[in-house]
Amino acid sequence: MTRRKTFRIKKPFYKKQNFWFLIFLISFLSFLVWFLFFSQFFLLESLISSEKEIENFLKEKAKENFAKKELNFLFLLNWEKIKKEILEKFPEIKEAKLKILDFKKFEIDVEKRKGFLNFCNSQKCFVLDEKGIAFREEKNESLLQIESEKEVSLKNEVFPEKLIQGIFQIKNNFEKMGIKIEKVKILEDRLEILVDKGYLVIFDPDKDIFFQLKKFEIGIKNIPQEKIEKLEYIDLRFSNYAIPKLKN
Repeated sequence: MTRRKTFRIKKPFYKKQNFWFLIFLISFLSFLVWFLFFSQFFLLESLISSEKEIENFLKEKAKENFAKKELNFLFLLNWEKIKKEILEKFPEIKEAKLKILDFKKFEIDVEKRKGFLNFCNSQKCFVLDEKGIAFREEKNESLLQIESEKEVSLKNEVFPEKLIQGIFQIKNNFEKMGIKIEKVKILEDRLEILVDKGYLVIFDPDKDIFFQLKKFEIGIKNIPQEKIEKLEYIDLRFSNYAIPKLKN
């Protein structure tokens, strides 16, 4: 007796459960991408700043990057990139922070650099902050005046922070003694400080400023008042004593 063969008819692929699950998954992921990145729901309403220049910069960036949605959509807001561009474009800005006002509203808070010194060489003058960084080209006589022939460009450290701190240590100490600094000249191997009494005080910036100030305090007390008017300079760089020199 011959056994009859049986054949199973295959279902069309579109009737398979896995096929429709895959279609559903692709559709869901496509909708999710559209919803998160391109729907109006996540459209930024505002990215503002209290600084007018920053505000204008943000508006221009929004126009430039509209196609990329870098400033226009919440999930594509590349804050670190924007922050870097702000700090590069505006040397006066020391720090920029992103503040959330609302779900779709942000504000950029900026901290500006403060002028501590006014540095001038034979060509230009720059305002320096407490770290010795040049952030504005300007002659500002209300700040402590620094002279040097060092080449300078904006956003660069003109002098090391340690030297700046040393100068202000000298300034504060002199003020307590009733001495006003007229001008500071930074040379390769020394610091020359002209005071309102008309004489120079010479420091070694690489040595302990505190110890040199102590030498100055002791030395100036031992000089009679009538001789201070004839004083040309007091050198604090050598030995354990202040070395005065009178004008000829």
